Amino acid sequence: MHHPLNTHVGFCFARRACVLLACAAALTISGALFAGPETINTGKNVKEVVAPPAPPPCNWTGFYFGANGGYGWGDTTTSSPDEGFGADESVQSLSLDPDGGVVGGQLGFNWQFGNHFVVGLEASGGRIGLQESKFIDEDPDDFIHVHYKWYALITPRLGVSVLNNRLLLYAKGGVAFVNLENHAGDLDGEVGHSHIDPTENSKKDDTEVGWTVGGGLEVALNCHWSIGVEYNYLGDLDRSSSHFNENLGETQHYHHDNDAHLVTARLSYKFWGGR
Repeated sequence: MHHPLNTHVGFCFARRACVLLACAAALTISGALFAGPETINTGKNVKEVVAPPAPPPCNWTGFYFGANGGYGWGDTTTSSPDEGFGADESVQSLSLDPDGGVVGGQLGFNWQFGNHFVVGLEASGGRIGLQESKFIDEDPDDFIHVHYKWYALITPRLGVSVLNNRLLLYAKGGVAFVNLENHAGDLDGEVGHSHIDPTENSKKDDTEVGWTVGGGLEVALNCHWSIGVEYNYLGDLDRSSSHFNENLGETQHYHHDNDAHLVTARLSYKFWGGR
């Protein structure tokens, strides 16, 4: 039989133990709520946090279009083997050095394979204002004139990309379509107060098909915009013209050797393709 005193003492001890456990739990919870950030373990056994992979760099693959403008100059030599310039029994010729502005645009596609090599195909063209006129030295009554009007180029390109695809160096070549006018013949009256005699001059005004070769460099501003500079040589634009001289009763012939050089600054936008 249990004594009532022993029962009371046991109850008091149990109650005090419960109070102590409750206080310990409260202290633990409050410490977790108000404690500062946990100290990071810097031991060697802790794995480093790996950053997410960087996006792939920009490249030159894709379709692009843009505008260009610059300066051009040409070389023209017109000769006549049958006194078209009024010379007796000798071949007369006169050379011109036309120059002027160039403005146009370009459209094309590049494909980059590997880290450095780029191939592409481009169509470009625009207006050119190269022109000059001159009177022959031996006889100021004769003249020559040339005027380049517009051009169009279709050119494959082969390039090398360097500086983490920021700079493209390329060469190009292909077919050239050039519209130009060659004019040569005789003038009536004094120089500066004369008019072109329609019976004693030859005019050739149409489009010639030749070839072009050139190259340039392009700098990527970002994954879409780029700027550059380019040189193109336009060759094999030679042609012949003739007219019937009513005063002499014979046909006079002229041969025109033409070529041109274009230097243009370019701005391009790549609207589809690789980054």
